[in-house]
Amino acid sequence: MIALPGRALGAAGALVAALTLGGCAGNGAGDTPSTVTPTSASVTFLVVGNVHAGPTCPVERPDQPCADAPVRGTVSAWRGGQSVESTTTDAEGNYSLVLPSGRYELRVETGAELPRCEPVNVEAVDGYLEADISCDTGIR
Repeated sequence: MIALPGRALGAAGALVAALTLGGCAGNGAGDTPSTVTPTSASVTFLVVGNVHAGPTCPVERPDQPCADAPVRGTVSAWRGGQSVESTTTDAEGNYSLVLPSGRYELRVETGAELPRCEPVNVEAVDGYLEADISCDTGIR
């Protein structure tokens, strides 16, 4: 598992590390270095975040804060009207996606009417991006 500031990444993060570190091993043919020229289609970026819902208390008081709750669901990255990649949040609401560079709309599907999660627009261009998603529980 890969640990980033405040996050532990599961399979997607491990895949990125394996692919990145795999280039450090010899190639078995006399260990002659090879050069790979990335194209825009081959460059991928890691998008991580947390999906959380609030409010969680009917009446919030300053002396009794009510923390948001993690959301279990499917996070999908949409581009050009199509779902490009998706993953499931863990018990703490964390997720990670490996995406080609570009602009995406992140959507959360929980299988229920509430919580309602508004889509988040992101642009994957810098190797690593944090994108937390807030959802509304409907509690007033």
